[in-house]
Amino acid sequence: MIENKKKKGGMSAATRRDFLFMLAIFILPAIQYAIETVWIKIDTIILAFNNYTGDIDDGYRTFAGFYNIKEVLDFMFNDSLFLLMLKNNFLRWIVPLPLTFFEIIITYYMFRKFPGTSVFRTIMYIPMMTGAMASVLMSKFFVSFTLPSILGLKEGLLNDTTSAFWTLLIYGKLFALGGSILGQLAVMNSTDQSTLEAGQLDGVGFFGELWHIVLPKSYKFIFLGIISGIGSIFTSEGGLIPYYGTNAPTDLWGIGYYTQIGILEAEPSKYPYYAAFGVVQAIVLVPLSNGLRALMNKVGPSED
Repeated sequence: MIENKKKKGGMSAATRRDFLFMLAIFILPAIQYAIETVWIKIDTIILAFNNYTGDIDDGYRTFAGFYNIKEVLDFMFNDSLFLLMLKNNFLRWIVPLPLTFFEIIITYYMFRKFPGTSVFRTIMYIPMMTGAMASVLMSKFFVSFTLPSILGLKEGLLNDTTSAFWTLLIYGKLFALGGSILGQLAVMNSTDQSTLEAGQLDGVGFFGELWHIVLPKSYKFIFLGIISGIGSIFTSEGGLIPYYGTNAPTDLWGIGYYTQIGILEAEPSKYPYYAAFGVVQAIVLVPLSNGLRALMNKVGPSED
C-alpha cells in the first residue's frame, strides 16, 4: 500500500492534489465573476463621474464631477418622455397585480393534487419548453394575422400603439405565469406533511389551511415577486425589443427600453450619461428594495 507522504506541519500529497483540483475548478469562474460583475459595476460608477472623448479604442476620460448625474436628474424631472415611460411601466406592474391572488389559488389547487392538476402542470410547462424566441415568433404571428382575421380586424394588434401596449402586457403576464406558479408550487411542497395532517384533524378548512399553514412557507417567495415587480417600474423595457427591435413606437417605451436602445445606438461620448442613469436607478432601487424586504419580515400570514 502506498502511503501519502506528509511533511511536518504541511499537507499530504493527496490533500494537495485535491486542493489544486478544487482551485482549478473555482479560479476561472471567480476571475470571470470579478471581471464581468464586480469590475464592470465599479467601472460603471467611475464612468458616471467622467466625460469620454474620442472612439472606443483611442478615447480618454476626463473628470466631470456630478455633471452626468445632473443631466439624468434633469431628464427625469423635466422631460415628458420619462413620465410617459414611468407611467407605462407602472401600468405593466399594477394591472396584472390582482392576478397574484389567482396564482396563489391555482398553485394551492395543484399542491392539494385536486382533479386536473396534471393538466395545469402541463400547460404551465409549455411556454418554457418552446423557448422564448419561438414563443415570440408564434405570438407575433398570432396577434398580427390569426387573431385579427378571426375578429374581422383590418390590421394587426401590434400596429396600433394602444392595442399593442395591452397585447404585450397580457402576453408577457401569461408567458411568466407558468414559471411563477411552478416556483410557488415548489415552495409549497416543502410544507411539513405532519403539520398539514394535524390541521386537517383540527378541522382546518381550505382557506384556513392555505392562510395559516401553506402561505407562511411561500409568502416570502410571493412577496419577492412583488418587490421585483416594483423594481421593474424603473427598469423594465416592456418586452418591446423581441417584437420591435430598436424601432418601437415612443408611446410604448419603458425606462429599460430607453436605456438599452440608447446604449446600443449611442456614441462613446454618451456612455457616461447612461452609466449615470444606472447609478441613479441603483440609488432609488436599493433602499426601496431593502425597505420592502424589512416590511415583508414584519407583516404577512402567520402560522399561529
